[in-house]
Amino acid sequence: MAGEKTITSANSQFALSVAGLFSSALPLQGYAMDKAFEQEAIKSTETTMGVDGVMSAGYTPSEVKVKITLSPDSPSKDIFDQWFSAMSSAREVLFANAVLNLPSTNESYTFTRGVLSSYHGAPSGKKKLEPVEYELTFNSVQKAGL
Repeated sequence: MAGEKTITSANSQFALSVAGLFSSALPLQGYAMDKAFEQEAIKSTETTMGVDGVMSAGYTPSEVKVKITLSPDSPSKDIFDQWFSAMSSAREVLFANAVLNLPSTNESYTFTRGVLSSYHGAPSGKKKLEPVEYELTFNSVQKAGL
């Protein structure tokens, strides 16, 4: 039936722009077989328990961590290599924005003001070259429909 949601990630698109480096969003290609992208849970609340057993809670802003895993032969590794190299040369952080589109669930996510917080310069070599994981830390994420 037309319009039904599925759970495939094969038709997803993740595009990344980096201020001062890539002004237009570049689509990522060549994801790893078993893991393409992953957003860590956002810790939005701090809690504490008083000695009298009464809990107190408060909202706390928190960063949004996203891991991107690419195959060792992915052409998109160059995006991360250039980003890291530009930051190293400038000795300064370059901020990025990203959009994740999930046609299978008719959802879109916009990530803003992100940094490259973890970088692997080379894949691990075992029986074969292993996938490479990059961690991005964003200021925020907003969900929207496609």
